[in-house]
Formats: sequence, structure tokens, C-alpha cells
Amino acid sequence: MSWRGDDLLISVGNTGATVNGTHIMDDDDVSLLEDGHNFTEMINGENEELSEKQCGMINLLHNRMQPFFEQLVHTVPADNDFCSHDTCRRYLVAREWNFFGAETQLRSTLAWRMDKNPASLMKFWQSPAFNNPYSLNLRCVGFDLLGRPIIYTCFSQVHERHDINASMIHLTLCLEACMQMLRKRSSRGMNKTAESRQWIWVVDFGCPRFAFRKNPLMSSMTARLMQHYPEMLNSIVAVNFPLIYRALWRISMPYVNERVKDKIIILNEDNDMKKTLESKLGSEATDWLSSEI
Repeated sequence: MSWRGDDLLISVGNTGATVNGTHIMDDDDVSLLEDGHNFTEMINGENEELSEKQCGMINLLHNRMQPFFEQLVHTVPADNDFCSHDTCRRYLVAREWNFFGAETQLRSTLAWRMDKNPASLMKFWQSPAFNNPYSLNLRCVGFDLLGRPIIYTCFSQVHERHDINASMIHLTLCLEACMQMLRKRSSRGMNKTAESRQWIWVVDFGCPRFAFRKNPLMSSMTARLMQHYPEMLNSIVAVNFPLIYRALWRISMPYVNERVKDKIIILNEDNDMKKTLESKLGSEATDWLSSEI
């Protein structure tokens, strides 16, 4: 049996498995590639069930990363749940099933987690918001209809938005907290599907001069940080989106990947904002957001 991609040829035979001609697994391990067990609740990035090939790629990536997973757990015991098949699926989906691209990105994340240890060493008292609630504004405010954490931020309420180091610490702490919530909910039989093991980010741009005060370095560092959380973002709900950004978004839409388009929801006061939020987040979360925005 062989599976071919743009840069990948996985072959399974009597002697084991190879990737692009390189021997990877012995015959005893080939069954891991050929069955799809435990993947029934995962999706392939197109809201479809995983194919046999994709299940095999997930198993293969997990097998190749096992020594690195073991090293991570030895260094950071709290990251044991991170070393899962679903983690491998997320990285493969993020790289559009480019096997070696996913492997490279996942190795980068494992090195980052061993170095920074966000699961154990980073605590909320390290954030400036611990001493001054008005310094930064990014927090989990509830769950949507599928039990996904809702992260809310409002730029007009932030006193220290241009402190890059503080912002990165606070953002990392918030994302790690959401990951821990999802793991606990999954362990209790909730959030069983891949789609529900993501978060929603509501961003209120309610700051008149936001477009002229944006920090390019902050945007770059945020993008780099998010590389360590692929396929965790279900959607961004942008509220009070500045006019100039709306124009740029409309111009760029023909060139944007459909999956990216589907993740971005732009709402303004001239929209039926509450109705849209309610259909996406549920009435309880919508009532809170409507009073806050």
C-alpha cells in the first residue's frame, strides 16, 4: 500500500513502512498505519472524517515524534496530555497535510515548550494584569454552545497595550489556561469532537485611533506565538472593525484561503450583531458581550 502527496510517499509492505524511501517502522508496527481506531471524532480540516491515509499520517507522525514527546514529559510532566495523536492531527491539518512541514513545526513547538515551560512555570501573578486589572485586557469569559472557551479582548480598555513583553506573557497564560480547560472538559466526557476542542476569540476594536497605533512588532510576535497553537482557533469575531481594515479586508478576500475566510466574522453596529453572536455563542455569552461591547 502506498500513499503519495506533494512531497511525501508513504509505503507499507511486508518489511515495514518507509517515507520517501527511508525505512521508518518495522512490520510489527505497520498495523498502526492501517487502522483508523480512535480517530472517529477527529476531522481533517475540511469538516470531513479522516481518510485512511490521514489516519496513517497521524500515527506515523506520532511514532516519529515519540522520543521528543518522552523528552518533553520528562522535562515538563504537566505536558503529558499534549503528546497525543490529536496534537499530531492539528499540526498536519495546519500544514495542509504536508508531513515534513508538520513535523518541523511540531518539533519547534516541543523545543519551545521545553524551554519556556508554559504549562508549569508561567503563572498569572507574572502578568501585569495581576496587580493592575486595567493594564491588559484579554480573558476567557465563558463557553459557547459547543463548550468552546470564549476569549474576549477590548483594545480601548488596555493601559499597557504597547508593553510587548507583558502582552506576550499575558497572551500565553490565557491560551494555556484555555488548553487546560479543554483538557479537563475532554477528560470528563465533554468536548468530544475536534471542532469543540478549539476556542473563539472576540476582539473589540472599540478604540477610535487603533489603526494608527498598531505595533508591527507586536503583531509579528503574536503570529509567531500562535504557531505553537495550530488549529486551536475556531474563529475570530471582530467587533467595531475600523473602516480602513474593512476596506483592506474586502480587497484581500479574493486572495485569502477559504479556511481562513471561514474563521473570520466581522460585525459592526450596522449589522444585526446580537443575532449573529447568539447563533454562534449562545444567549448567555451574547448577553454578557452585548453589555460589555
